[in-house]
Amino acid sequence: MPICACSPPSPRDGAGGRPHRRFHLREGVRFHNGAPFGAEDVVFSFCRVLNNESEVVQSYSRLVRPIAALEVVDRTRCACAPARRSRCC
Repeated sequence: MPICACSPPSPRDGAGGRPHRRFHLREGVRFHNGAPFGAEDVVFSFCRVLNNESEVVQSYSRLVRPIAALEVVDRTRCACAPARRSRCC
């Protein structure tokens, strides 16, 4: 996903003062079929990995385990909250 982000994650305080990071996604990114890429796609992909929906995505589970929550802020931004102090979010 780093190639789809246009800026490093920015720290913010989330609900209840819980820390989270916001990712700004590049404008104009498209999938191989021409469909636009956005924050909903990021959340969908992370949920698929966290739910171990296939053997292929299971190999990525260690990368997303430190994330407690991931949500869409708007079409080009998403926010993640760390499960604990983590270098990921």
